Amino acid sequence: MEIKIEKNKYFSSCTALLSKVVFLFAFFLIFTPFSVQAKDAQATIISRSHQVINLLPGKSITFTIRFKNTGEKPWKGKNGKIYLKPVTGKSMFVHKFWPATDTASTISHTINPQQEVVVKFALRAPDALGLYEEKFVLALSDNEPITGSLFTITLNSTLYPTARQPSLKSPLSKPRVLSATDKTQNTPDTQSVQTPVSQSVQTKQLSLDKEPDITVGLFFTEPYSNTEPISLTADTVFNMYMSNIKQGVYGPGSIVSVNYKSGVYNITLPNKKIVSFSEFPTFKLQGSGRFEITSYTNKAKWNQGINYNKFEGDIIIKYNPRTRRLWAINKLPLEKYLEGITETSNINIPEYQKTIAVAARSYALYRIMNNKKYNGFFNIHRVFDQVYNGYASKISMPNYIKAVKDTYGQVMVYDGNPVLAKYFTQSDGQTKSAKQVWGYDIPYLKSVAVPWDRGRRLLGHGVGMSLKAARDMAKEGEKYQSILRYFYQGINLQKVY
Repeated sequence: MEIKIEKNKYFSSCTALLSKVVFLFAFFLIFTPFSVQAKDAQATIISRSHQVINLLPGKSITFTIRFKNTGEKPWKGKNGKIYLKPVTGKSMFVHKFWPATDTASTISHTINPQQEVVVKFALRAPDALGLYEEKFVLALSDNEPITGSLFTITLNSTLYPTARQPSLKSPLSKPRVLSATDKTQNTPDTQSVQTPVSQSVQTKQLSLDKEPDITVGLFFTEPYSNTEPISLTADTVFNMYMSNIKQGVYGPGSIVSVNYKSGVYNITLPNKKIVSFSEFPTFKLQGSGRFEITSYTNKAKWNQGINYNKFEGDIIIKYNPRTRRLWAINKLPLEKYLEGITETSNINIPEYQKTIAVAARSYALYRIMNNKKYNGFFNIHRVFDQVYNGYASKISMPNYIKAVKDTYGQVMVYDGNPVLAKYFTQSDGQTKSAKQVWGYDIPYLKSVAVPWDRGRRLLGHGVGMSLKAARDMAKEGEKYQSILRYFYQGINLQKVY
């Protein structure tokens, strides 16, 4: 009898343990979205209607995406349907046309190998201003996503709903030429300006074989004696290199971190750790995508829902012995850098935006070709040179991005070299020469009258272009070429790549 009781106890214990295992397995399946890949189901995304959706809060739009079955077996889902689902469950973009809050659309027929299918579904922007991203995937059931069908929708509703494009004044039919020393101008709204006649425009050419890359110092960690790690991830596959040797390949969403302590790089990767005494890591994206530096917070002042911590191009994590800091550095093509600067707003008129684009490109190229300001550690600082906020800034300003593309490769050149295109907020009616402020002469940075700023106080160093005056000139109908030639004397505008 005693032995029988012990057997029953043993049987009961095993039964209880098995029940727990079954429960935990069921819990994992139910509450871990898309934890199991659909066996042999493979997709390729052929096309999509939008890369970035610009949409005001509460408004709707139709999104279209085309898939191809590139596997060896048909897609045949649960209940005969294939589901398009947000990865996180309930979507922030849910629309009243959706079959359910966790299902954007369904395909009600089998998709055979090499067959394509177009999926259309409505999206609704959240009610609050912001920059939103959400991942979607095709699935045969709640836990069977189709490999290769994952995609991200980026929705930008950061533009102010009430913002209006400034009206453009017509320039006078007979423009008046201003002298560089004229201090008795009429009021700004009665003038149109051209380059002072006393200037001799330099014509020596500058030509580059291709668009150059630029390195941007994003931020450094504190304290220098025991740095906090810099952590990052990406929305696509990315590689890590040290001394140009690939160390690993990591999938979308993988987290890596780097810190520097006692002269040693400590690199934590998803599958291993690396300790290096001298070699620093460089992270590179495979194809299009962007990095997110998860340890970095840089919130937009006008909208705390936007964090400027996403960047295209490469991310370099490197210790600078001169500043005794661990730096995050962004390396990317010059034009992509220009798209991420925040020196203007999306609602400024096109000629002013083009003026900013060419001035910013000229300044950046000067820093690339004269890499001395930061002892060659990087070309340009995110804040101290030109305000650069990366991807989030780029997608919130489509009108400025158009200005960058419309002026592709155009640079101000003096004597065959790119111009140190200094600019500032506003003057007091007269810009200052480089010699007045820094003690040495730069031939194209002379003092010129700025009647648009008369009666205002100086904001900034005063050398080069007054942004407030340039904006007023654009409103009066001046073209960006004329505005630039007025403030930077003797320069020539050239397409250098």
